[in-house]
Amino acid sequence: MVFLQNRKKFIFENLINMNKKILILGNSSFFRQRVFPSLKKIANLDIIICSKSNRINKNKNIYFNDYDKALYGFKYDLVYISLINPFHFPIAKKAIKLGFNVIIDKPITLRFDHTKKLIKLAKDNNVLLSEYTIFNHHKIFDKIKRLIGGYKNIELIISNFNIPLNKEIKNYYLKKNDCLEDMSPYASSIIRIFLGGKVQNYLVKKKNLQGNPNLIKEFTVFAYNNKTHYIGNFGIDKEYESKIKIYCKRKIIVIPFKAFALPSGKKISISIKEKNKIKKMELSDD
Repeated sequence: MVFLQNRKKFIFENLINMNKKILILGNSSFFRQRVFPSLKKIANLDIIICSKSNRINKNKNIYFNDYDKALYGFKYDLVYISLINPFHFPIAKKAIKLGFNVIIDKPITLRFDHTKKLIKLAKDNNVLLSEYTIFNHHKIFDKIKRLIGGYKNIELIISNFNIPLNKEIKNYYLKKNDCLEDMSPYASSIIRIFLGGKVQNYLVKKKNLQGNPNLIKEFTVFAYNNKTHYIGNFGIDKEYESKIKIYCKRKIIVIPFKAFALPSGKKISISIKEKNKIKKMELSDD
């Protein structure tokens, strides 16, 4: 009841304060490094962060340490969930039921039936629900598609994304997350960007983490649409590799390094092989 009374109070205050409000649940390094700097550039936006690992500090936009109190604290225009994967479904469910638009860091949930439940709930409450994968929005891919002349000129795409199994990743897997959950949104992104968002056939081959049959160590995606084939290899416990190679009718384009972790605001070097000649090109991204 206290939460509800507080929420009514803040809703009234919002009638006076016309700024848009966004609630950030979680204060991950990804959010601080890649999302927060962009949000701060938006005029008339109140950024309210809830973090269980940091003290309340309004100078740093941290207003709450409890997710429930944060959800009932204000009337928000958008709730952005940047928590560990098992929290995505239950927290998003609460936010949607409160009538908030919701964006969730990839993966949106850990189970397909949970994803379908959130989609139905969002439709019933007439709110936005979206999975957030920053990879989709790099403008470098628009520029590459223009170089290619559209995705219909692509014959084959091969991508490799592997990361070493360091201490941080080991801790990540102790939280019951795995390679398939964390990296499959990248495979989906390639399909959205370069295969027109559709597949006619696909196959996924998986390999379990040694000693833990419930966690996926690596997987390969084979997908096909409109004469374009895609082979995506993803895994952990290997030497770092992040490369995308695009085979077209008359040229091959390669993003040779950090293709799946493109640095924003910097020039990105690609190579183009055409008529047995290789040239380098730098593309700027935002």
